[in-house]
Amino acid sequence: MKDIVKIFCFGLLISLHGCGMGEWDITIERNKRVIEKIELSRKSESHKLKETKDLFTNDSSTNDLPLKPLGFKVFKLQKSNFTRVEFAPDPEKTEEENIELLKKYIKDKEAQLVNAFNRDELVTEILIKNGFKLNYTLTKQAEFKKNEMLFATDGNKETLICLDVIIEDETVEHFKANIDQKLIVLERALDTTKKWNLKHAMGDKFNAF
Repeated sequence: MKDIVKIFCFGLLISLHGCGMGEWDITIERNKRVIEKIELSRKSESHKLKETKDLFTNDSSTNDLPLKPLGFKVFKLQKSNFTRVEFAPDPEKTEEENIELLKKYIKDKEAQLVNAFNRDELVTEILIKNGFKLNYTLTKQAEFKKNEMLFATDGNKETLICLDVIIEDETVEHFKANIDQKLIVLERALDTTKKWNLKHAMGDKFNAF
């Protein structure tokens, strides 16, 4: 039997207009049953392999390697976390008043992005916009002490990503000296100087959303 330890079950469910919850439930249940069958097959294959090797080694501990868990993700089609600009000047107000309204609109949108977003959803959207597949994994990077930095990879593409609202000076200095990896951050987490320094040092490897 082929090696199935690396099999990754992935369910992508898109919510369409008129699609009932029953159809969602059926698809989810089917994915669960597939995983159960694969898990049983893996355990059976692992047990057979263990018994075969035990005949020669007489050691019951040589093959007690943990199997990686299987699973799937469920996604819904919904509004982007990066909302389009919907501001329109009020013709009954002066230019100065409309400018103040625009500033308030921008401030409210920025606050909404930082305080109201679902972190997992935002990561997924950003990575998709950068060409990542949906089977990406995230690993926290302990070497960064001032910001929470995650390493994202889908097995083909990879990048570091940080969703903190402020990118600290220590983090900026690290990437000015280490430009071998890509970096994605929130644009509002940077002032003009930090953004320029990162772009100047990293070039196309730096991306601010």
